[in-house]
Amino acid sequence: MLKNHSDPLMISASHNPHQLLPFVLQPIMNIAQRTVYGYEILYRGIPPQKWADIDVSVIRFLQTLKTPTLEYFVNVANDSLLSLQDDEFLVSAKHANVHFELSEVFTSHTDFDAVVSRVNSLAAKGVRFALDDFGAGMDGLLRLYSLKSKVAAIKIDRQFMLKTEKSPEGTEVLKSLIARWKENGVTTIAEGIESAEMLEFATACGADMAQGYLVDEVFRDTKIVEQIQFLPTTMKAIKHETAYR
Repeated sequence: MLKNHSDPLMISASHNPHQLLPFVLQPIMNIAQRTVYGYEILYRGIPPQKWADIDVSVIRFLQTLKTPTLEYFVNVANDSLLSLQDDEFLVSAKHANVHFELSEVFTSHTDFDAVVSRVNSLAAKGVRFALDDFGAGMDGLLRLYSLKSKVAAIKIDRQFMLKTEKSPEGTEVLKSLIARWKENGVTTIAEGIESAEMLEFATACGADMAQGYLVDEVFRDTKIVEQIQFLPTTMKAIKHETAYR
């Protein structure tokens, strides 16, 4: 089915199949090729009482995909990591080219060791993870080096890049990190790219991919060609508050 990435994507709620949850697909651009590498599935509804309910809904939606050609990125809460059965992640990984994103809250969980163990176990079985918000806090390297299995992708925080751009020493450190990750087969994604200058800086640092408002604008009218069974949009009358994670 042809679909613009900015069109609402309605996904059945795991706890109520008759309820549809609104999402959008935000494009991630291959910087060298200037093509869409994949999409992050972002929730655009009223903030839920439990993010785990949103996670489960997306994970089970991914299980319905038919041989997708693009990459998909999905944020996953600690509660979801610890409570869901292995098969939920493994079936999603089998049916979709998915990266589960580990965010800054990864280290704020009361049982850090349990989260790390769970991620390592799933990664060893072929589930791919992306480290989100690298540089947003003090725990980026801690999250990275706590995982025995290497992450498939690292998403570099926008504010971290803005601060780094102003420091020659910081720029060299970022270039070195990206080069090392590239040598290890880790994809790097510059987040929050909102201007040509930011894209130029990300490119100069060696980032593989870019994501953000500028990329949204470049691909706003791009059609998604996938064998995906999108659910009908039936909630147009409901106001959806933007909710990021």
